[in-house]
Amino acid sequence: ITVGDGAKIGAQAGVTKSVPPGMEASGYPARPHAEALRAQAALSRLPRALRQLKDLVARVIELEEKLGKQ
Repeated sequence: ITVGDGAKIGAQAGVTKSVPPGMEASGYPARPHAEALRAQAALSRLPRALRQLKDLVARVIELEEKLGKQ
């Protein structure tokens, strides 16, 4: 693995392949820093999204049952 000139690696980044010169990398596995930030933000929203999905599935099942009885 080679870290290019001027590359910045965030603390505890999991570098599994070479990092090109000038790149800022973070996360595990290491990826471009902006991408790692977006992934972390999405992860923090996941519990709410899963609750919403569960609620929507329940509503669809309820509507299907009502339509089936008509």
